[in-house]
Amino acid sequence: MISIDHLVGFGTGVATGVVGKYVSDILTDRRRRNEVTRVSENDFTTLSQLMPELFAEMRKDLAKHPLCREFILLSRTWAIGMPDPNKQTLRYYFEEHDSLKEKCCILESKGYVENITIKNTDRYLMMEPFVERLQQPVS
Repeated sequence: MISIDHLVGFGTGVATGVVGKYVSDILTDRRRRNEVTRVSENDFTTLSQLMPELFAEMRKDLAKHPLCREFILLSRTWAIGMPDPNKQTLRYYFEEHDSLKEKCCILESKGYVENITIKNTDRYLMMEPFVERLQQPVS
């Protein structure tokens, strides 16, 4: 027969294990978030050095259009249809930025932009953490 002392000891052990696991998970999640933030800041700095002209133009565009997040990649020689007058879309040109598509692929791989191409024109959406970082003063 199991005594009450054994049941209390077992219950205490289970509770201690559950609480310990919970606290451990919370601390691990915080550590991971801090690491991601640190890595993201390092990535942002590195990328801003790799593509300073693109980042500068994006900063300028966001200053003019602070709510706009969508942009397209174009050549100045392309004929495009009439843009939607109710929707602001930023434009970046191949003639102004070397390896523009490759730069956007890198930004996408880092999670800074999302490729939302519908038809033939490359179309991207800037993610909010990227926008917030671009809007911070340049140091």
